[in-house]
Amino acid sequence: MKNSEIIKNFKLSYKNENPKIFHRKKNISLYISDLSQLIDEENILNAFSKMSGLLSVRICRDVISKKSLCYGYINFKDEECAKRAIKKMNFFSDKTIFTKPLRIMWKEKDKTLRISSKGNIFINYLPIDFKTIDLYKLCTSFGEILSCKISFDESGRSKKFGFVHFSSSNDAKEAVIKLNGVNIQGKVLYTSPYINKETRDLRQPKKLNYTNVYIKNLDIEKFNETDIKNMFEVFGEITSIMIPEENQKPKGFAFVNFASHLDAEDAIFKMNKKRVGDSILYVSKAETKLERKSIPHTA
Repeated sequence: MKNSEIIKNFKLSYKNENPKIFHRKKNISLYISDLSQLIDEENILNAFSKMSGLLSVRICRDVISKKSLCYGYINFKDEECAKRAIKKMNFFSDKTIFTKPLRIMWKEKDKTLRISSKGNIFINYLPIDFKTIDLYKLCTSFGEILSCKISFDESGRSKKFGFVHFSSSNDAKEAVIKLNGVNIQGKVLYTSPYINKETRDLRQPKKLNYTNVYIKNLDIEKFNETDIKNMFEVFGEITSIMIPEENQKPKGFAFVNFASHLDAEDAIFKMNKKRVGDSILYVSKAETKLERKSIPHTA
């Protein structure tokens, strides 16, 4: 079944009895992001050349190096032209210049709305072929969406997780409740409110602030550092991976160190006892020798 049919069926099963009407103040500037550093104003002008009312394009650049910051602004003569541009060009991509889907949203005078976690949700375990526009269509039932994004690696392969930023916190809460556990192409979605890493780390007691994770029961014939990185980077930035060896052969366990304790904790919670191939992983906090001696283990 195609993604569009799956999304349509989900929407039919979820009936919003109180449709929401949104009233936005006049705004003629659009925020555009997820640009390659090689994309310049001329590229964007060419891509948007068929959009009526286009006035100007500005890519934001580093003050010193003048390199693109990979986002910018597009200005239109009126709000209707800007609306048509969003409808037509949001998530646009090609195989030459715009290899990553464009992410377009209204320029907000209050920048804290865009960078805050308010109304922002995290969605994990998306199908590998799910596109950003598929995620957008899946979530439009719940309310007005400010921004929608699926994370991709450098080769353009989906990392199978994404973020949706709603204008309303209530819509975001409803989406988390309704989408969590939904089965799409055999993948069971996991949804939660998004909390930025700085906030999560501040909430965490210092004594629990570990970042190193121990992984056991790996198939030593099939797993290498790249495989482990691909499996665990979904939880956050990885600073190092170590695979102990004996006689130049992996021992069957590894250590992954995250930049954030909350990411390490999330990885343990979601990956411990998870079946990978023919193995059931054991994932826990990496312990010191003293801790291993004082705490009995059954796994």
